[in-house]
Amino acid sequence: MLTDHLVLAGGGHTHALVLRRWAMNPQLRPKCFITLINRSSENIYSSMFPGLVSGKYGLNDVVIDLASLAHKAGVSLVLGEINGLDHQNNKMFIKDRIPITFSLLSLDVGSQTFNPNNLVECSHQNNVSEIKPFRKSWEWIQSLDDHLLKVPAPPLTIVGSGHAAIEISIALRKRWPKRPLILQFTKGKLTSKFKNILIASRIELSTNSDFPQGNVLL
Repeated sequence: MLTDHLVLAGGGHTHALVLRRWAMNPQLRPKCFITLINRSSENIYSSMFPGLVSGKYGLNDVVIDLASLAHKAGVSLVLGEINGLDHQNNKMFIKDRIPITFSLLSLDVGSQTFNPNNLVECSHQNNVSEIKPFRKSWEWIQSLDDHLLKVPAPPLTIVGSGHAAIEISIALRKRWPKRPLILQFTKGKLTSKFKNILIASRIELSTNSDFPQGNVLL
């Protein structure tokens, strides 16, 4: 194990900003070996994702080039999916790779779509996508674009009760002005204000507890 090894786990925008700061001010970079671990060499900036979905931004506008930032900051980049942590022995586990040991660890892995046990199997169907990782859901959304269909666009259901589900619902409405959209949420979780905004955007609201049929975004 390296005696002085800082591992940055995840390429979220916080770590991206840290890398940018070190690149611009090398004297601020810690005097140790530093490794960034992320599943890809670039990330989609989460706050701009709804704008990408709606069509306000292009993909290049919202992508963070982690490989370039790491290189400029003098940080090693390891590509892989983090799937475990042994904090007692200072080991980070990466799918299909040997564990990486560290002396210091910073976590910026982001959140994961909540997927209850009874929905796990459903989410593996081709007509169902989890919102994260963003790259995968973005490709899935593009595959459903109206211009690719020879028949009227089928409904799409967004499952969620938080601000992100509301944002994505409205972004999809801007992307698909005519497609039937449904937001399936937990009863009591949406305020009247948000309900009115969604209804005004012609988004159907549902509190059905059964897993929806058709195309579903979790």
